[in-house]
Amino acid sequence: GGVDIASLLARKSLFFQRNVSLLRHRLLRTNQVHVEQSELDQRRTMDMERTNALARRLGTASQTAAPHQVALIDNGGKRPTHLVFHPHAPLLLVADETLSLSLWHYGDQMTGCSNRFRNRNAPNTRITALEIVHESDPHLGLVLVGSDDGVVRGWRGFGERGNETLVSGWHAVPELHSQTSNRGIMVMQLLQPDVQLLVGGSQTPLLRLWDIGTERCVRIMPTGALKGAGVSCVTHLATASAATLIAGCVDGSLQMHDSRAASSCPIASLKAGGGHVANVA
Repeated sequence: GGVDIASLLARKSLFFQRNVSLLRHRLLRTNQVHVEQSELDQRRTMDMERTNALARRLGTASQTAAPHQVALIDNGGKRPTHLVFHPHAPLLLVADETLSLSLWHYGDQMTGCSNRFRNRNAPNTRITALEIVHESDPHLGLVLVGSDDGVVRGWRGFGERGNETLVSGWHAVPELHSQTSNRGIMVMQLLQPDVQLLVGGSQTPLLRLWDIGTERCVRIMPTGALKGAGVSCVTHLATASAATLIAGCVDGSLQMHDSRAASSCPIASLKAGGGHVANVA
């Protein structure tokens, strides 16, 4: 009944193989990209099948959109500032003006608040961004909460009341801090499958790419906006040959970067309009 050490050592790490493939992808020539992309598509299909199986076990398999109202949520008179839906479960995470997070479940059976907890913000700061990482995890994953002082906090176990645990926190935008007046906002976007976080701030002309697992900044990119204008929104577009990062800036410009390029300078700059860019998608 003992453990066969030899058989364990003989096993190959699928996690290692997958990440090596992603790193090699940057070095491939054009005629090799299609082969690697086909393998990547197969892995994504397998990941989707596992995700759907998890959703069925949770009883939250996707359903067709209903033409009727599915829920009416009263947040106790506290004004919501940010909302994010869980992609695989009928759950809505709400950040409000009291610097608290509320997890609401909704559906045909009933609607109610599963958990509510404080984000432990510094005084006189605001929550300005929310992201959910590893959403297929049985414990609902990790929620990342960004604040206008440049700090990102990570919470696990938020699905059950009293079980939330602060497991991570770092100063993702050093130019922003709680003592700064007119801080504006911090914005962030999750990049899959690399599990990286793209962050920026309305008071800094820099974009930063963070590795979430190690809390390490892996790339700093100047936006190229006029007079050092800050970032008001971010998004990304991943393809087989490039990973384009797009920043909407306070000066009304769109700055595009390729995260796989050797240079950190923008690859294109577009003028969106006269005022600041409110959103990009």
